[in-house]
Amino acid sequence: MVDDWYLAEITERRSLLDEAHSRCFQAEPWTMQAQWEVLSLCLAALATQAPEHFRLDIHGERCEFENRLSGEILRFRMWDDMTLDCQPLDLAGRHVQEDLILLAQREDDLFLDAGSVCFPANWSFPFDAGMSYTQIHSPVPYFGKHLAPKAQAFLERIQAYEQWQRLNWTMTVKRRLDTSAEKYHIWQPDSLGLDLDNVGRLVHLRVEVQKFVRLPVSNLLLFTIHTYMQPLEEIVGNPEWTSRLEAVMASLPDTVAEYKEIAHYKDLVIQYCAKQSYPSAKELVSRSN
Repeated sequence: MVDDWYLAEITERRSLLDEAHSRCFQAEPWTMQAQWEVLSLCLAALATQAPEHFRLDIHGERCEFENRLSGEILRFRMWDDMTLDCQPLDLAGRHVQEDLILLAQREDDLFLDAGSVCFPANWSFPFDAGMSYTQIHSPVPYFGKHLAPKAQAFLERIQAYEQWQRLNWTMTVKRRLDTSAEKYHIWQPDSLGLDLDNVGRLVHLRVEVQKFVRLPVSNLLLFTIHTYMQPLEEIVGNPEWTSRLEAVMASLPDTVAEYKEIAHYKDLVIQYCAKQSYPSAKELVSRSN
């Protein structure tokens, strides 16, 4: 999905990939076939969804891709590693806004075998790389022990060409996409200087649109993450959104707030929402009944 932030975000992605490549990109050698599938899917999706900005011409194995927004033309042969300047997944991650992860299914688990991850939300991609689905999600409150096995079983049943989508959310101070664990010392102090006067401008609701696609040739699972951010001061312009956000934050367990790194300003967000003088979520429900 291409939006108004496309050029700014791929510029940031490329900068991160160039400056901290091993932190943002890792791939096992046996994922090359899947990487080519991902590159093909990503370029085709761009050309299909936004033909005014992207063009993909394929003649046999010869491909030409034009990115009019970045002013680039790529020419390469499918499945020929020597015709690319980097690995296929790395190249795909430089042209899409999404983080891209490849999960391989073996030993009764899913393993994170490759990824182009520039915008992680409070986690470390190089630390998780190579881990199993079970290991990665074990620290997640409530999900790790209770829901992770069911979610994993569902993912393992996804068939070729099937696509599924889910949403995940957290909050971030400032419009900072890269909140990796490696940069914790940079972004975490931002939460200590918040008050009622600046929380609406600085705190952003961060929503991840996560998609899962089974690749037909390699049988690996492609996991994509597109991050959208909106400051609270825009959200509170909608009474229903404000009341729902206040209710969700008020009912959020402390362990989850700490895991999401929003414990420092959780109460402040609740106060900010309440300050808008909108009806509570409970009142909205009762009115509708």
